[in-house]
Amino acid sequence: MLVGLGVSAAICKHASCDTLVYGAALVSSILVNEIIDVFGHEYLWWQRYPRRIKITHSLFGVIAVSLIVTTVLQILLVHIGTSYYSSSLIFWAALSTGISHLVLDSLNPSGVYICGKRISFRVVRAGNPVANLIFQVLGVLLLCYGLCS
Repeated sequence: MLVGLGVSAAICKHASCDTLVYGAALVSSILVNEIIDVFGHEYLWWQRYPRRIKITHSLFGVIAVSLIVTTVLQILLVHIGTSYYSSSLIFWAALSTGISHLVLDSLNPSGVYICGKRISFRVVRAGNPVANLIFQVLGVLLLCYGLCS
């Protein structure tokens, strides 16, 4: 989740957005990541680990989740008077979080789905403490870059 937040923060920093849009973009990042993780796994009794499903762990699924989250946030923000520019910025922040989630998930043996095919680079196993630490540090660095002026 930290890598996605960091990417969203970096996007907002370069777009010079106001605090409200910045916060909405970070909230969209958290929501997209959580939706992919919570609804994106099926638990089969004969398997040791949960299996990723095509609905959320595919490029189409990430785009759909990003659009839904952005639409809901924009409906909530429209009463405050945000512009369509902010809507597109929130969408790109949400989409970048979803894509970074797919990239990181593609590094382990379970992989992700691209055009109906499972893609896996098999670099690290899920739950690898060293890999998790490296990606958490990367996420914190990206987040610091995006939040610091």
